[in-house]
Amino acid sequence: MPKVRPFEMEQKRRIVRASVASKKELNGWDDNQMAAKCRVSVSTIRRRLERPEDFTLAELWNMGMTVYIYDGQSRLPAEDGSVKLSGQ
Repeated sequence: MPKVRPFEMEQKRRIVRASVASKKELNGWDDNQMAAKCRVSVSTIRRRLERPEDFTLAELWNMGMTVYIYDGQSRLPAEDGSVKLSGQ
């Protein structure tokens, strides 16, 4: 059976999950430390990872993540740190 491309929302969820997992791994945090950084419970962190769009900006900022927002859409920076905006 051919591999089906995930829906757009699932792709966005995967990007956020990967960003959170990367931050967690780079800092050597376990679930308890991640929850403490976000100022929520461990069960809340697990729920947020199932539906990453439920993360609040404050929770992401408390993890030390930078969120790039343009025209209502989050965009991740390129490897050089630049953010390409639509129309450029």
